[in-house]
Amino acid sequence: MHPVRSAGVMRHPRRGAVAALVLVTAVGGCTAQPTTRAAAAPARAVLTPASTVLVLRPVVRIERLNDEKPLTGVEYGAEALGSSLSTAARGAAIASGATVIDCATATGSAWEPSCAALAAQAAPLARGVVPTAAGGGLAQLSTVQADAVVLASLLVAKVGPAATYNSFSGQITSDPSTALLSAALVGAPAGRVLWRNDALLRTVPEANDTAYQESLRLLFGGAAPGGDR
Repeated sequence: MHPVRSAGVMRHPRRGAVAALVLVTAVGGCTAQPTTRAAAAPARAVLTPASTVLVLRPVVRIERLNDEKPLTGVEYGAEALGSSLSTAARGAAIASGATVIDCATATGSAWEPSCAALAAQAAPLARGVVPTAAGGGLAQLSTVQADAVVLASLLVAKVGPAATYNSFSGQITSDPSTALLSAALVGAPAGRVLWRNDALLRTVPEANDTAYQESLRLLFGGAAPGGDR
């Protein structure tokens, strides 16, 4: 089954039909549908060829739905999911023509201290929340490059009970698992949220799933000038 853009993205039959809802939130609280090119307008003023973007390592969390207990990431392919998320983030920044600094490869460079200082704050930053603890890292980043922008991303998967079918009663229960993808661009040193976006998959995806790849495209599509919404 091919993914469908509009209100949702349909998952392939192997795991059942699952909708992915993409919410685009522009600074100021305006919300737009992902199928409208106007949704990309707030981000077009953020990333330009003159921008310097520090791409933080994505955070991937796999939790049990009922009590949020952390689950083993290996079982759910957390590393591959994070790798795909990182690739999509870098791609969005590169597409804008900006100078891109990837924290995954910044070891030994002038950017490494900023990457280290902001790593623990990547999850709230990706949600568009700038904690006080991020202030030092943002200030440090601005001493390396004035007006640099941080791109943070996060995936939180909540694993619920598997779908069931009772052959005696005919009762069917669906799998309530979800995966929320979040990303944000935060300016240094002030910590102003310049752009943010979320995508919700009603399943725990695999990195090579068509729906997951489509959700990543929609998640970051507005982060560069001319992004396809």
